[in-house]
Amino acid sequence: MKVTDYNSPVARIVEDFIDKETCDWIIEYANRTNSWSHGNAKREDFIEEEHFLRQSAQWDNRRIDLTGFAFQGKEKELVDVTHKINVKAREQVKDFFNIGNQDTLLECWEVVRWYHPFQQKPHIDYIDPDFDRTKVAPDVDLTYFKESDESLWKSKFTTKHYTSMLYLNDDFEGGELYFPTHNNFTIKPKPGMLAIFSGNIYNPHGVTQITSGTRYVNTAFWTRSQDFQKLDFSLYKAIGN
Repeated sequence: MKVTDYNSPVARIVEDFIDKETCDWIIEYANRTNSWSHGNAKREDFIEEEHFLRQSAQWDNRRIDLTGFAFQGKEKELVDVTHKINVKAREQVKDFFNIGNQDTLLECWEVVRWYHPFQQKPHIDYIDPDFDRTKVAPDVDLTYFKESDESLWKSKFTTKHYTSMLYLNDDFEGGELYFPTHNNFTIKPKPGMLAIFSGNIYNPHGVTQITSGTRYVNTAFWTRSQDFQKLDFSLYKAIGN
């Protein structure tokens, strides 16, 4: 493994974090079982219709909610393989951010596929419950953080303290992770590469548009919130702590 740490943005890149064979296995399994609709948006989870429609248009049939599968006891082989990767990723998160075991809990994880014309505007994954919108770069998408929908963003964005993204392939064009407030610092995906960062207001990030092929990534979010103790590694008996 080759580990490279950056100060702007605050990020760690770990090359050859896992082997290409495992990457290929995850992609093949995900496509063979065709579980992409498992994480589709549900109308009852959204207060405002516009948020439901936007979430559905952006993510439906493109993500496998592995947290949900874990709780439901479904697709156990895929859950176990990806969660073993999470166990390793957790050590990298702890080391990079200099935090302890009890302050590094898994909130959720998923496999996501990207294809034309999908992209992601600059956005943030984590906000302090009392965050100041005026400190956020003007081109960052703050659609979810409307005053009228405070309960939504507080439930979804105040616990995702850290992000890890494991890239599974590179046979596509576009789909680069970039940080616009850090001189457009760009990460070009490679199979088995792990990227770690905090998606807070100082690290807005986006994904450039896919122009050809399909990009696959295993994404996990990590939290310091003790409310997520139930999601700690003891849940997954086949993997352990």
